[in-house]
Amino acid sequence: MSATLAIQNRNAAVAQVAANTQPTWADVAFRATKWVAENNYTFTSDDVWDAVIQYYPHITTHEPRAMGPVLMKAARAGFCVLLDCDSCGTRKVMVMSRRSQANGMDTPVYRSLIKK
Repeated sequence: MSATLAIQNRNAAVAQVAANTQPTWADVAFRATKWVAENNYTFTSDDVWDAVIQYYPHITTHEPRAMGPVLMKAARAGFCVLLDCDSCGTRKVMVMSRRSQANGMDTPVYRSLIKK
């Protein structure tokens, strides 16, 4: 599969997930992402999930992949960028997720652009 086709497939999947996410949850997760970025130099989606669960426990989503479009929106809004790994030569820094739902998969680390 070509890189262009892979990117098109990824973008289509992200768009589908975003379209199927409850707007209230997406708004809460976006605000939580901004709060996490304002208070941390680096963070992962786990940190945003923790903030959503702590401050808005009554608002849930049926789609665990819904955080991806939220973080992409936050990056486009200028809250954060993926943290590059200069020493290892890879495109981004990854760490193992703390969330049991992620089954030990790696999650990218973001660098805040709005840390207070």
